[in-house]
Amino acid sequence: MQKGYVMGMLVILAALGCVLFVVGCVDTHSYTRGNNGSIIQAQPGDTVTITLGENPSTGFIWNATTSGDLVVTGRKYTSGNPIGEMMGMVGSGGSRTWQLTVGNDHTQTFSAVLRRPGEPGNRTMDAFEITFSVP
Repeated sequence: MQKGYVMGMLVILAALGCVLFVVGCVDTHSYTRGNNGSIIQAQPGDTVTITLGENPSTGFIWNATTSGDLVVTGRKYTSGNPIGEMMGMVGSGGSRTWQLTVGNDHTQTFSAVLRRPGEPGNRTMDAFEITFSVP
């Protein structure tokens, strides 16, 4: 009985090791406000996340665009104060995160402007841009 238990544990550990190896092979890079204006070397298929501060309760949200074959694969807002938000408190900001996949084009850009929807483009509160250079 103990021999079967040990064999079962070895199989589970081997499977876990394979999963961790595969996950570790996924090339993910994270960028924030401090990377604004950067040119980043990337490879086709790289997964990239960009996180910027946002406070939609004030009406200001990031409007993002991409160039080249850079693909947005996910977008989410994370509250900086989820309990306060549930209680109806406004004004507590959080962050907006985009997940992107780098394509094959040699130059790909992620650009975002922070502004209220419907207001003229010249009323931008902030801007962010990062360029991916692919060999």
